[in-house]
Amino acid sequence: MEDIKKSQLKILFEATYNNILSSIKEENNKRFALAGERGHDFVLAEIKRELTAGIQKAQESLTSGLFGDAYKSFNSDESFESPIDAIIHHSKKENDIKSFASFEALNQVWDELVIDNSNLTIESLKEDENENNKSEYTIAQQVTAIYYCLISLGINITKVDKSDIARLVHLLTGKTPPKRIANSDIYKRVLNLFTKTDKSTSKDLLFVLDHFKKIATLESKGINSVVTLITKDSENY
Repeated sequence: MEDIKKSQLKILFEATYNNILSSIKEENNKRFALAGERGHDFVLAEIKRELTAGIQKAQESLTSGLFGDAYKSFNSDESFESPIDAIIHHSKKENDIKSFASFEALNQVWDELVIDNSNLTIESLKEDENENNKSEYTIAQQVTAIYYCLISLGINITKVDKSDIARLVHLLTGKTPPKRIANSDIYKRVLNLFTKTDKSTSKDLLFVLDHFKKIATLESKGINSVVTLITKDSENY
């Protein structure tokens, strides 16, 4: 029962994280598009102030002492693969899980927007040069393809731990995962699969769709249903 509860809390974290991340990025895209005379830099400064306040608020909304205790455990105990594992170890409260999801999502936006010196209005995110040197395909394309392969097998992705999906991607792509899966670029992509910029996501979906179409036959019902699903998903970007 304890393991089931932990799994449910981790799924709650991932769902909350993805919803918040997607919502923030969509809103920021609109703000940049409507920047007008105020300009990109003015809007960026506004967003930075809001992110700073939001990160602080999310951290303060956690049960007193939880943040420090969880990160102390995460840094000293390698059995915790990601910070959320340590959070769940110290607290089983859904409000704490949601607050930490908010904290992580806001920090992810900050990393992409500020630390990486990127913004949310660029037409597509450039893949890391080292990644391109290692493989003909990008991590996003690989994760997207495996994501739809799992769906073709009838697997309900929403009920699967994202760290387990990341390990499977590592296995199938021949890339050795780090000791802590949270440090894996593949794991980060699994968490943020459909929160890239619109044009980039559409490009990845159409790329993967082309490969699925090549192996689809009249008898392959699972693959055909996935072809239909990817086609539908790609129309949303």
